[in-house]
Amino acid sequence: MSLHKELWTAGEESFAAIVDHPIPAGISAGDLPKAVVARLVAIDSLHLEDYARALALIAAKAPTLGDLAHFAGIAMGAARSAGPKRQAMLGILGEEPPVPPAGDRPYGAFLASAGRDLGFAEALAAVLPRLWFHAELGKELQRRSSPDPVYRAFIDVHLHRDYLPVVEATLALVDALGARVSAAERSAMAARFAEGARFELGVWESAR
Repeated sequence: MSLHKELWTAGEESFAAIVDHPIPAGISAGDLPKAVVARLVAIDSLHLEDYARALALIAAKAPTLGDLAHFAGIAMGAARSAGPKRQAMLGILGEEPPVPPAGDRPYGAFLASAGRDLGFAEALAAVLPRLWFHAELGKELQRRSSPDPVYRAFIDVHLHRDYLPVVEATLALVDALGARVSAAERSAMAARFAEGARFELGVWESAR
């Protein structure tokens, strides 16, 4: 089995829970209060900043210059888009920016720790659900669509057309890495991916 499929298996239960979560379901049905989605956007934008910082640390650990350029590019894109994307989504929803929740951000701490303390392979596995789940959920939301034109516009902004090639390129790098790591390292990567996947589910839970 390719490494990216092995990692997906480790996190697929969390992704299935996200797909079945009341917020995506409400977006697709068109009956979810816009304030709930605005709260999700505010929470998620904080984690996007954490993700960008973690990716920058991971890029510095990359084994090749090509890998360094790839992950530094994703980090730069996330950092540059965090604010504008948040404002665009809130503008579509017609909602004022909610006050972000106070207190510690366990997911942010997890991402920071992964980028700072883990080796390249495990750190990449830890942050990968953030990149990959966003793409897969975006495709699912596009497939479902929504009777609400506001939510249809929101879905279009959620998944930019240039995002999917980045995900595909990253998964190809993951599979190339899989040819070089040991069975023990693959197992450790799967555990980190599963943990990151649970944190991704937690983002949706925290917005309810």
